[in-house]
Amino acid sequence: DPIANYQTIQQELQAYGRGLMERPQILALNKVDAVDAATVDELTTKLNQLTQVSVFSISAVAKIGLDSLLQKIWLSLDQLLVVN
Repeated sequence: DPIANYQTIQQELQAYGRGLMERPQILALNKVDAVDAATVDELTTKLNQLTQVSVFSISAVAKIGLDSLLQKIWLSLDQLLVVN
């Protein structure tokens, strides 16, 4: 269950501490080519409602959504460099 997995990771980040929860996050749903579009849309909607992070639907194998994910990563890195 991707929702439960996300929540588990968030709990682990919180428990570890060291400011990890305050760092920017980007969430990628991988292997979207292996499930139907309705399932991807449902998960994306639920994760958008649950989180305050960008959610990207990708397939590394089929090369779906990678360009927008990489653009977001580069933009986020640029913003971090400007702030720091």
